Amino acid sequence: MAAVTGPSTAVAEFVGSAVLPDRAEILGPVPADIGGPAGPNAAGPDSEPTERALIRIPRTDGLALARALHTAQAARSARKDGAALRVQLDPAEVA
Repeated sequence: MAAVTGPSTAVAEFVGSAVLPDRAEILGPVPADIGGPAGPNAAGPDSEPTERALIRIPRTDGLALARALHTAQAARSARKDGAALRVQLDPAEVA
């Protein structure tokens, strides 16, 4: 499993552009409750909402998923997309 968290537009573009393994299943995106000292989604009132998409896959395809996400991140970095995006493999929390 992998989690992709960030501004809603960035999450949608990343998940849409990633060439995922055939058996990958995308769950979401859903609003992400990112807590911190300033509270949930404390980026500001005018900022884009933070969302999280989960990518579920059989464990046997985990390496293929890791490679696909790495390639998508490299392409995103080369384009110098500005929005911060967090990609986690085997996230500790999925809620």
